Amino acid sequence: MKKDRTILLVMLPAFGHINCTFHFAKKLQEEGYHVIYYVPTSLKEVIQAQGYAVRTTRASAPKLF
Repeated sequence: MKKDRTILLVMLPAFGHINCTFHFAKKLQEEGYHVIYYVPTSLKEVIQAQGYAVRTTRASAPKLF
């Protein structure tokens, strides 16, 4: 029997790096993994629009300057 396989992708609270993970997540799904993104609440809609499960945190982007 095949076990359930889940991958949790934990993202930093910034936009720049998320788009490049969508291709990776799609490949994981094709291999039978359930992909969940763990992102700040502000990014929830972006991830859901791609069709992935989302769990959120209240973290926000750090102030650099």
